Amino acid sequence: MRIAVVAHSYPPARLGGAEIYSEAYANALAALGHEVFVYAAEKNVAQADGSVRAERRGGVAITWITNNLYYSHFEETYRRPSTVPQYLQFLAEARPGIVHFQHLMDVGAALPRETKKKSPAIAVAMTLHDYWFTCPRFGQRYHPDGFICEDIKIDVCARCVESMEWRQPRGFAIGGAALSKLKRATGIDITKPAKNALARIRRSRPSISAATEAADPGTSAAMTSRRPYFEREVYPFVDLFFSPTRALAVELLRHGLPARKTSVQRLGIEPLAPGPPPRPRETGRPIIVAFHGQFTRPKAPDLLLNAWISLSRSTRGGATLILRGAPRDPAFYKEIETLAAAAGAALEAPFSRDSAAEKLAATDLLVVPSVWWENAPLSILEAFSMRVPVLATNHGGMAELVEEGVGGFRFRAGDAADLAAMITKLVQHPALLREAAARAPRVRSIAEDAAELPGRILEAANAKTNENPVS
Repeated sequence: MRIAVVAHSYPPARLGGAEIYSEAYANALAALGHEVFVYAAEKNVAQADGSVRAERRGGVAITWITNNLYYSHFEETYRRPSTVPQYLQFLAEARPGIVHFQHLMDVGAALPRETKKKSPAIAVAMTLHDYWFTCPRFGQRYHPDGFICEDIKIDVCARCVESMEWRQPRGFAIGGAALSKLKRATGIDITKPAKNALARIRRSRPSISAATEAADPGTSAAMTSRRPYFEREVYPFVDLFFSPTRALAVELLRHGLPARKTSVQRLGIEPLAPGPPPRPRETGRPIIVAFHGQFTRPKAPDLLLNAWISLSRSTRGGATLILRGAPRDPAFYKEIETLAAAAGAALEAPFSRDSAAEKLAATDLLVVPSVWWENAPLSILEAFSMRVPVLATNHGGMAELVEEGVGGFRFRAGDAADLAAMITKLVQHPALLREAAARAPRVRSIAEDAAELPGRILEAANAKTNENPVS
């Protein structure tokens, strides 16, 4: 079958969980003999905005659409009407029987409707990876002032949007066009130094608080129209939504996602590259505690470090803390460096997925301290697959994946004292780690997704209903 996978990005342009899943799923489909076509966005100021390039990796044909965030109005961040013709050309060339969306950010929320408009016979599905339908700030529902947005309040959302860089300033757009012309004319690509200069300029600009007194009326109006747009232009044209956790599904149902089209479906993962077996627990050996993820405030590595600093000397003497990840915000990373020095923790660079098995095999406890709700973190699924116990925040998708004593443990969200108490308990009673590891839940494989999901999508499209709706 000819199957299209549409995503907001794709490796190596970005390496988040949704992007890694999209690539693994496309490859797994191709391995089963399907003809697979990927449509994904990339940011490249050396390319003209809206331009298209193609490449092939093994059995997967990839079409990249350039999105440099040259928006005039906030609505363009989700409607993206200017690139609909490029998508329609992609459909004409791919001729898919199934289009499986992984995300609509950066590619445009009009695409499901355009797909059905092109051919009502195409079966359309979407896997939900975050809360983007309710939150334009990367779908995290995490406010930059440091709190979870439990409810959607238009004025709060509008001020939050105004504090984020959702578009390139006009001057940068002009500069990007010049870079594009330079590359086409001479072959010279100075994109990287230009990006570094842009980053320095942005860091020098005064920050804008999301708690300013009033949002621009235009931004508030745009936020007000966002949900009705999805209900009118997206949901009716998707035959089946897959939600990796019930927590995500229930929250999105509360904000208009149709229950009769929504099914909870755990994500499959690509098996980790073979590595050494997990180390046997040796009496007297320090317990290795690790954090794997981006150094961002929603991921909360600072919470883990503050908890570690508060541990007793004897507890810290019985354990070692290693944080592995990529810095995203230079100012925040400086805070992390200061805290790590005070905690006696090691900071390591991010590692390739090929090295994940090796890193996990040398880990006794993986801590996932995120203060945002998360969905189905790849780090948790990979740890379970290696029988490495997880200590995770007790809300959102994490609380659903990590059952107390079954593959891991939980602590109160954002509570450094409770996190420290749990670490102390596990360091002092390492048998609890062994017991939890032995009971780690089975993790679904990406091969299972590739084998099962296309059939379910076709059934849903033919039946026009979901036999197992989320209630």
